[in-house]
Amino acid sequence: MSDVPSDVFNQLMAVFSEGVIFAFDQTIERKRHYLIPLLVQEHPERQNWWHEQEDVYATARRVATLIYDVDQKHWELDIIDKQPFIENEADL
Repeated sequence: MSDVPSDVFNQLMAVFSEGVIFAFDQTIERKRHYLIPLLVQEHPERQNWWHEQEDVYATARRVATLIYDVDQKHWELDIIDKQPFIENEADL
């Protein structure tokens, strides 16, 4: 496995302050590519009632997919919802 390239890591940093969730338990493998969903909480202020994983996922939305190509040993980020990435870009 290779390191995440700096351009992908910099994109990820933009959503770290949003409390991004790497949903490794929802990772799928398709044609030697691992697809890891990235979620952002809709209401992080409600975290005091999160007791189970399902509670966290119930109020989260998918914003991107982190993809690892096993054959090429390459990471990429497929952004589905650009808003969380744009909102925090200025903070970097």
